[in-house]
Amino acid sequence: MGTRTDFYVDTGPTAEWIGSLQFGCHPDNLLKDWYGHAALTARTPAAYRAATGQLLFTWAVNGLGATHPPRHGWPWPWNTSHCNDWIVTFADGDTANGPDGDSTGNVDSGVYMTAGGGYTWHRLDPDNPTPPLRCGPSNFAQWLSNPAAAPAVELPVYPGSGDPGDGASRHWWR
Repeated sequence: MGTRTDFYVDTGPTAEWIGSLQFGCHPDNLLKDWYGHAALTARTPAAYRAATGQLLFTWAVNGLGATHPPRHGWPWPWNTSHCNDWIVTFADGDTANGPDGDSTGNVDSGVYMTAGGGYTWHRLDPDNPTPPLRCGPSNFAQWLSNPAAAPAVELPVYPGSGDPGDGASRHWWR
C-alpha cells in the first residue's frame, strides 16, 4: 500500500506546501533516511526547508518512491492534504496559525505532524523524534464523508482533479 506524506511550512489555510512524497514514506521510514531524519528533527525553518528539499530529490533518485516538488504543481486528485497519510510542517514560534498555541498563537518552534484528517498537531522532539501513534480522526466514518471538516487541522486548499490549474505530476500517476 502506498503512503503519501505532504510537507508544509506553517499551519492553517495560509501554510506553504513545499512538496510531497509517495510510496514508503511513513515517518518511521523517513527517520531511517538521512535527509528525512534531518527534516523531522530540524530546529530552524531554514534547516527544515533544506532537508526537505534534499529529501524530495534523493527519495526518487534512491528508488524509494515518487516525489512531487511544488514546481510540478499540486499532485493529488483531491484538494487538501487531509486525504493523505501524513502531514508534516515546521511552525516557527509566533504565528497566528500556530498548532496548539495559546490564545496569542505562540508555539514552540519546530516540526509538527499529524495523520491525514488529523485533529491536532503533534510536536516532534528533535532529540527523540517519535511519530505519534494516535493522531488521526476520532470518528473514522465521519472523516470518510468529509476529511477536511472540523475538527481536522486547517490546511490550504488546492485545485482538485479536473479543475483549472492541474499540476502536471497529477497526470503521471493515473
